Amino acid sequence: FFLYPSYYREGIPRGILEALSMCLPIITTNLPGCNLTVQEGINGFLIDGRSSVAIIKAVKMILSRSDFENMGIESRKIAEQYFSEDIIFSEIENLYKI
Repeated sequence: FFLYPSYYREGIPRGILEALSMCLPIITTNLPGCNLTVQEGINGFLIDGRSSVAIIKAVKMILSRSDFENMGIESRKIAEQYFSEDIIFSEIENLYKI
């Protein structure tokens, strides 16, 4: 799994995008950008920022899941569906058309 407990508003972190593409379940904070990469309980968990208790709880939840590998597969699907080059480039192109 990939743990990214950021507490900064930084958009969508490249590290999370790379983890999604590598079929890893994600644990990250429920902040703008980071929260766009996780479907709660499907491919990972969102936690409160700056909480070691929340991190420990989420890690235990992921490691105890019998469908751990499926969570990673779901991460890859999210990467392909929302963050592929084709989709991002198309959105950028549409912005410039306006």
